[in-house]
Amino acid sequence: MPYPELFQADAFTLNEAGDELRCPNGETTRARHRDDKDHGWVYRFSPGQCRDCPLREQCLPPGAKRGRQVSKNDFQAQYKAAQERATTEEYNQIRKEHPAIERKLNELVRWHDGRRVRYRGRLRAKVQYLILAVVVNCKRIVRLLSAAPAAQPA
Repeated sequence: MPYPELFQADAFTLNEAGDELRCPNGETTRARHRDDKDHGWVYRFSPGQCRDCPLREQCLPPGAKRGRQVSKNDFQAQYKAAQERATTEEYNQIRKEHPAIERKLNELVRWHDGRRVRYRGRLRAKVQYLILAVVVNCKRIVRLLSAAPAAQPA
């Protein structure tokens, strides 16, 4: 976001049909096209609409020659829900467990050729990975049981 002090996309509102965008000053536009990744619509205001706008300094960067363009993503509701979920205590607990799980997955891939399957078919591939998980867990159990006991205070 190169200009965080300017109006963001959520300051612009769509009509009920979703084909017309209204700016904070009340100007509307129907000129739109899909973005490069086909994830949303990019609405374009004409330079004439933005030229005499009293909110121009809050909407366009200094020296802008074109009108404002606003991108409305099709997945914005999902992004917002994910951001809200990321602020919960439950999510923080999950994130604390994540590094330990990632280490085990790393071991599967790096030391046990976990990116390749030796057999054809989903069932056989599933069996291979289940056996591989048992092997990795057995190695961990052996390491935990054979670890040197902590020194007892005298």
